[in-house]
Amino acid sequence: MAASYFLDKEKQPGTHDINKALGRSKELWTDLKQFIERSYTVEGEFKYYGKNNGWVIRYKKGGRALLTFTPLNNGFEIMIVLGKKEVEKANNEKFGANISIVYKGAK
Repeated sequence: MAASYFLDKEKQPGTHDINKALGRSKELWTDLKQFIERSYTVEGEFKYYGKNNGWVIRYKKGGRALLTFTPLNNGFEIMIVLGKKEVEKANNEKFGANISIVYKGAK
């Protein structure tokens, strides 16, 4: 996971702060968040992941982690959490070249 743009534990970022950090990625960030929230009927929650990772927005459903949005400088990272069943299913999928590289490099 990349370190968030926001590392200060004492200062939880607001929407304005995040939008400023995201730069041109703001629209994609907003669209993806809205898609996740509508599709899975979930709300993101701010979570501080320590001094090395900073503030993120985490999505959970039924007590299980789904994914995490990490704001970066002029961009963002999304971490998708796969459980055992999802990993088994994903291992049998035929992904395109770019997704295969990312998936094989994931922990």
